[in-house]
Amino acid sequence: SSDEPIAISPKRETAPYDGLTPTTPAASATIRVVDTSPNHPPAEATATVTFSDVQVLEPNVSSAWLIGSAQTIRWSQTGLQTVDLFYRVNSGPWQTITTGYDASLLSRAWSPPAAARSPQVEVRIRDSIDPSNGAADVSYVFKVYGALALNPISGVSVGTPYSVIWTTTPVSSVPMVSLFLVDVTRGQTSSIASSIANTGAFPWTPTLATAQAKLRVCDADFPSTDANACHESGIFPITGI
Repeated sequence: SSDEPIAISPKRETAPYDGLTPTTPAASATIRVVDTSPNHPPAEATATVTFSDVQVLEPNVSSAWLIGSAQTIRWSQTGLQTVDLFYRVNSGPWQTITTGYDASLLSRAWSPPAAARSPQVEVRIRDSIDPSNGAADVSYVFKVYGALALNPISGVSVGTPYSVIWTTTPVSSVPMVSLFLVDVTRGQTSSIASSIANTGAFPWTPTLATAQAKLRVCDADFPSTDANACHESGIFPITGI
């Protein structure tokens, strides 16, 4: 609380009075109302007001959470009893994680569902007793992803069909993928297939020989350079005919 007085010009006023704007940060404050009318005997009344606030600490801007993994949402708060937690993807509608959760615990375990898969995810926390009081906060944008992993690649030659195989964790969590050829020798990256159904395999027929190549598979909804949503194979040669 603060003992700093805030002067308000005398005026005729009936309750409620909504012209007071706090200027000094504080967890609580005392409001004193004094009757200044010369025609009334001295009178005053006081009341202590407690302010409430919440701030999301985690996830943060660097968070990248695997679908289904054990994660923890963390926050700091003042003056709250219970909170509601939500998430949303791509600035869409808020989806409920939990409601009426004990605010004093300052954390809540969460395993991101497949529905949260996106490079743009946010978590929101608000006061559940009085959602309209302004005590709410939204996290930085972070990622929720499914992991892709290419099988080892060898025996690749120009003009010969080759089955590119990969796995997805969790299974079926990434509906669409894109495939790329990285020609390490020439310093070039080209698309093999874009936004195809994730069946775990793709028939590829190389058209150009190179001493050093890599394949990359990516979640089609993420950038093709995303370190979490993409996976590159080891280096292999593509032999000529």
